[in-house]
Amino acid sequence: MDIRPFFMVYMERAEGDKDDLYKNTYLPAAEKVYGRIGEILSKSTSGFLANSGLTWGDFLLSENTLTLQTMDPEFSTRFPYMVEHQKKVYAVPQLQEYLKNRKPSVV
Repeated sequence: MDIRPFFMVYMERAEGDKDDLYKNTYLPAAEKVYGRIGEILSKSTSGFLANSGLTWGDFLLSENTLTLQTMDPEFSTRFPYMVEHQKKVYAVPQLQEYLKNRKPSVV
């Protein structure tokens, strides 16, 4: 994915100009990829990625959203539908105990 170079520099796993990568690599790629996710969510009848309801993809997307919110200070403003999706996933009753007790991730 085109956003990987920015992530690698952000996490200090590679050398590079973080600000340049953010502006010229991450932002255009994010608009493309997360814009497509927005289209999928807007067409879904369930509010999740699949019309049939919650899938592992929703868990993955909600955790990626959490990570992206820490890496991109404007993520919530730029992609509010992804934050709303994350809230919907995190509201699943069966996840409450886990979410309350899990340890925070480094990323």
